[in-house]
Amino acid sequence: MPPKTVIITGCSSGIGLATALKLARDQAQYKVYATMRNLDKRSDLEEKSGELLNKTIFVRELDVTNKTTISAVVNEVIEKDKKIDIIVNNAGIGNFGVLEKTSMDTIRLVFETNFLGTVALTRAVVPYMKKQSSGCIINMSSQAGFMGYPFNDAYCGSKFAIEGFSESLAPVLKLHNIDVCLIEPGFVSTNFVANAMALNVVNGEAATTVGDVVPDDTVSQQQYDTFFTNIFKETTEIMQTAEEVADVIHSVLVSENKHLRYQTSEYTKKAAQLKMRDTTGDEMVTIMKKYFDV
Repeated sequence: MPPKTVIITGCSSGIGLATALKLARDQAQYKVYATMRNLDKRSDLEEKSGELLNKTIFVRELDVTNKTTISAVVNEVIEKDKKIDIIVNNAGIGNFGVLEKTSMDTIRLVFETNFLGTVALTRAVVPYMKKQSSGCIINMSSQAGFMGYPFNDAYCGSKFAIEGFSESLAPVLKLHNIDVCLIEPGFVSTNFVANAMALNVVNGEAATTVGDVVPDDTVSQQQYDTFFTNIFKETTEIMQTAEEVADVIHSVLVSENKHLRYQTSEYTKKAAQLKMRDTTGDEMVTIMKKYFDV
């Protein structure tokens, strides 16, 4: 049986890179098209790919906000492999800041990348998966896809959108033997926070730390800093690696009966259970407010 053909977005670092390597090393099972928006950032992936490069892992340019690059990769895969078995919609960006101080351009960029980018690649591959009556669509969500975090409005909104999109699409595609699966990591040790900071501009320069994002007058600097100090202190104790999340994705792909949602740690599973039983939402608000305590 030929290896399954996989397209993964956002492979320059983090979970995308780890997943691409994890699957490509299983040479008998997967042929991976590891894509990224900026090919200038491909050196880390290529170096870690070693002898697998251009054998079971192929690096390609794909900007999920650019239809032309999506079409180019999808067309290449169909031309060479005649099928697309799996896509991993992993490309995404974060954002921290007070809503009134976050530009609409930044908010649009977060949604266009995280949500509309996922929709765009999914729309491009679904016709082929329907034709072959098989496929698996992995959508990278987050604990922030079912729990709202203060000062993370745009990112949480985009991940909540992915959750609704996936849940709506799943039963329809199931009719065609296509699985839709949501991966919900909690806190992962990547350069995600640093990249999120770069989206914020203060006095004409990109912010480099959470505290550099000047809050609105209705939120004191102390409240803002206290929240992030407390949340980061807690998360260091339960932080996952990108490789651990990649292991979860691999386990999903090899399972026969796939679920819609997968939390990647016990911490995230407990958070999901709490969310499901809290029908009023009041408990979530109370929990988040505690991070403002000095």
